Amino acid sequence: MLIDAYMGLPESVPPLFWTVDAGYETERQALGRDRIKIINDYLQGYDSIDEVEADQLASLSMKIT
Repeated sequence: MLIDAYMGLPESVPPLFWTVDAGYETERQALGRDRIKIINDYLQGYDSIDEVEADQLASLSMKIT
């Protein structure tokens, strides 16, 4: 892979690296889905959202950054 070639990892390291990278990627994607859900919730309620709901969405957003 391109990343393997660029990083120049010893042959024993790539399997471990890709295991860690896969875990990171899974978590990153879950956080992305959470962010999109918050944005969609905000957009769906834009005309009727009250201060409490806005604060809740803002708090959720801050927790996942």
